[in-house]
Amino acid sequence: MLKLVWMARAACQKDLWSDFDPNRQVWIVSDSKTKFFLNQSLLQRTEIINEPVKRAKEFWKELLRQTQPDFKVLEDLGTRIAARDFLKNNGTSEWCKRPGAPNKLIDACKNLAPLMVHEGAAEILDQIETEFKNTSVQFLEMSRLAARFYLDCIGRTSAGVPVAPHFLVPYLLSRTDVVPKIEKEIIFDVGFDLREGEKELIQKLSKTVNVTVLIPAKDPSDLASKGLGVYRNFDLGLTHVTHVVPEKADSQPTSLKVWRCSSPEAEARQAVEQIRNWIKGGIDPESICVTSIKISDYEDILAHDLAWEGIGFQRTLKTPLSASRIFRALAARLRIMEGEISGRILEEGFLSVASYGHSLRRRNERREINPVVEVEQVPHLELKSSLEKLRSHKFLGSQNIQKFRKVLINIFSDLIKEKISISEVYQNLFLKGLQRLQYEVGDRELDFSQWVAAWQEVTSQLKVSSQNSGNGVWGVDLSSCEESPAEHIIVLGCVQSRKENSVINGLDREKLVFFNQLGFDLDPPARNESDSRVEWLSTGHRKNIILSCAKTDSSGKSIAASPLWIKVAATEKRDLDFINTAQEIQWAYVQKQILKEPVSSQVDSFKAWNPGNTLRIGERLLADTGQTRPIILGAQSAKPLISSLSASQIEAYWECPYKFFARSHLKLFDLQDMELEPTPLARGQWTHSAVEKIMKERSLSDWTDETLGDLIDNLEDTKIQRQLSKDIWPNIRSRFLRQLRRFIDFEIQWRSRYSQTQPKYFEAKLDGFLSWDEEEGSLEFVKTSPESVEKFWVPFSGRVDRIDITNDGRAIILDYKSSGGAADNIPSWVSNGSFQLALYSQGIEAGFLEGQNTPVIAAQYFVLKRLDREKGFRILSENGTSHLPQEKTKAAVSEEKRNQYFSEIKGEVHKILETVRQGIMTPHPREEAICQKCNWRQACRAEHLN
Repeated sequence: MLKLVWMARAACQKDLWSDFDPNRQVWIVSDSKTKFFLNQSLLQRTEIINEPVKRAKEFWKELLRQTQPDFKVLEDLGTRIAARDFLKNNGTSEWCKRPGAPNKLIDACKNLAPLMVHEGAAEILDQIETEFKNTSVQFLEMSRLAARFYLDCIGRTSAGVPVAPHFLVPYLLSRTDVVPKIEKEIIFDVGFDLREGEKELIQKLSKTVNVTVLIPAKDPSDLASKGLGVYRNFDLGLTHVTHVVPEKADSQPTSLKVWRCSSPEAEARQAVEQIRNWIKGGIDPESICVTSIKISDYEDILAHDLAWEGIGFQRTLKTPLSASRIFRALAARLRIMEGEISGRILEEGFLSVASYGHSLRRRNERREINPVVEVEQVPHLELKSSLEKLRSHKFLGSQNIQKFRKVLINIFSDLIKEKISISEVYQNLFLKGLQRLQYEVGDRELDFSQWVAAWQEVTSQLKVSSQNSGNGVWGVDLSSCEESPAEHIIVLGCVQSRKENSVINGLDREKLVFFNQLGFDLDPPARNESDSRVEWLSTGHRKNIILSCAKTDSSGKSIAASPLWIKVAATEKRDLDFINTAQEIQWAYVQKQILKEPVSSQVDSFKAWNPGNTLRIGERLLADTGQTRPIILGAQSAKPLISSLSASQIEAYWECPYKFFARSHLKLFDLQDMELEPTPLARGQWTHSAVEKIMKERSLSDWTDETLGDLIDNLEDTKIQRQLSKDIWPNIRSRFLRQLRRFIDFEIQWRSRYSQTQPKYFEAKLDGFLSWDEEEGSLEFVKTSPESVEKFWVPFSGRVDRIDITNDGRAIILDYKSSGGAADNIPSWVSNGSFQLALYSQGIEAGFLEGQNTPVIAAQYFVLKRLDREKGFRILSENGTSHLPQEKTKAAVSEEKRNQYFSEIKGEVHKILETVRQGIMTPHPREEAICQKCNWRQACRAEHLN
């Protein structure tokens, strides 16, 4: 009997576990952590002899030993070694020689596993050859190699034993006619990791024994949104299936919120601030958990900042065994046996484990062996004798593990004799490493260098644990989050995870249909494992869940938010440009006060530094950077200034000199994050491009929905977005099309009312010069470079979105805005730093447009979202029906008043030009809120950011 249990809530799993009987049931999980935790939990309530909770991989291997006892299973390392050797002997293409080639071959084997174990595999592969002979050359070659590799593994014998990669075991079991003997009911709690071969095997087992499969979804329709496509049609063709939906347990609704932080480091500090606030509100630290797909990426910052708050952090610190001093010495001696000799490797292999430690003798010996590159140059007879002894242990040709094990034991025994003591922990780990090596490689014969590489990989996977830091906040991987008793969870790193495209994933839809017709599902849906786990967590007994996503990774590369984060952010109507920043944590305060004596002493104590070390480091930094950390380039002759200026650059300096410095001098630029939904900046760029084409390419009345759709599809600006958001692109496209249709209707109506004004210039280029001296109010707009040696000057350029010309030759400037957030009227231009339209207006009147002095009667923001041209200015005396609307608003001013505003703006621009000329680029933002949206805040040295 097969029972499918649809767990709508995570609490249902706990209810089922409480009823688990180890005497008549076996519980199957996907990972070692869950297995350990559940077995420990079971020991607290009953005595158990054998482990009733098993990993799926272990369970399948047990069944294989029952049904096909001759098979030897290759684990990950053994499979990679076998794949590498196979490609070395059989691969002819260039890609077969690259470092990642074995992994590609293994990936192809996993995808083709249902085909390779099929009894008609040879005929099917022939069909593939015929179907694909003119296309997909890489796929053909990979499928041939994968099939040959599979046959090579199955057919090859080592001591008369056939071998198989571990990922093929479920498929091999599902194809055999021998039914394994199982006396207990089986419960599969593999959750998110079930594969197609395992699905078939579970269906086969359910015909002879009771099998229960726990599915973390409320019903079949809920599978797609959680990426659990493997459960689709799970019961197809089976008559012995029952579906069970446990009753939903009552619980307080989960509060689900999102954060957007600048980087992973900022995420960790924001988490510390939230934990601090929760604990101040009376929440027990042990009911709080910080989790991520890989929590080790955040552990150091979390532990450091939580320690300053006086909050414990429950974690087990682990380092690779290969990084420990004793195993580094062992690895160095193995490399010496391979023939590598240098002063550094001799120090690593012998001096680092010498019993006399960091003494004068060791320093002298290091100096003596530093230039050594050959054995004959070694100055110490004892060391030279040790090297000769080492090299005598090396074997030639390919040997089995017994020979290499003897080498390792000899070296490790020498280390024990040379060193005062090696702890029992390291001795046990050495034995565990030997067992793992046997388990991974099996009975294969490898040459010496291959054995050394295999040993290094094994010891890098083993971890040395240090003591848990005690009670406090939990820090765990997302896969183990269920094990913590936390009710308040912060999930860091909610970014979109995509597996690299394999050869199978690169096939087009037509080719995948071909496989489906053969009866093989090689097209599993893309899934984001972290999203599935978090969404399931949110259905349990949780009071708060916070999802955090960084804008960039630690290297500054932009990353995309996960689908679940985007969904929650949309529900909250979250402004995606707003960045959460921790302001109230203790470490932030310490950094600001670090040069004051009480605080610097605390840092010395916390870091275990010598007294006064913090103060000396801080004073040295201040000596280098100055009290205000200025950037001063030095005064320039400004005849002309080093580079040309634009209106946006002048506005950037008004906001913050460093922002101007980053753009104009360092030439920094920042690519916008690519989201499933286009960003406001992207929408603005699309709209600018589309509107320009609409106005220039044909009459407004000739644009149909079909031609507008073609226009959108052919825009270069939308190309990447179409690829990224192909599933929702039709919806994005239809919304954009409606916006363009509304624009056309508005333009037709406007022109019918103001027929004596016609669009003439699009993306109009303005060129001229700004000229000034040190006297206030001396700024002038001139067409050619000034001849006076007394004047400072700089080239000025700009592009105007659109200029309409009236029938009497006057200009109306239009600046397209996708939304009205940045649009304001002329009375507030000075206070808001909105200089662009004023500079363009004065430039056009001074002849910057094609050398003609054209009077400007209006400069307006055309807000495309709400289709209005109200903001900006229009000269009041020109409010006739032929050119502009007649309503009196804040934008309607007299020519005299307009010139007064222009004079104030020229005064502000004059001050900016003078400070630019003097080379002052100090990071002093006009207000700190500007920094929240600045692209270069991580590189900035403003005091409030450090």
